[in-house]
Amino acid sequence: MKIEFNMFINLTWSKIMALVVLGCATTLDILSVSNGAFLASLPVIVILITGKQLIDWKENNGKPK
Repeated sequence: MKIEFNMFINLTWSKIMALVVLGCATTLDILSVSNGAFLASLPVIVILITGKQLIDWKENNGKPK
């Protein structure tokens, strides 16, 4: 599933899941006594977003749309 707002923003499942992970980690940090879920989730979020961007870039051979 791919939703395009314009040529710069493409929402894919990996980016939606990164947003869900970010929301859950933020909620856990706000509601729990021990903090650290947000910081622990940041590498996962970065990998999901940049990994998908790199895959999309390689599929287009580095050429913009």
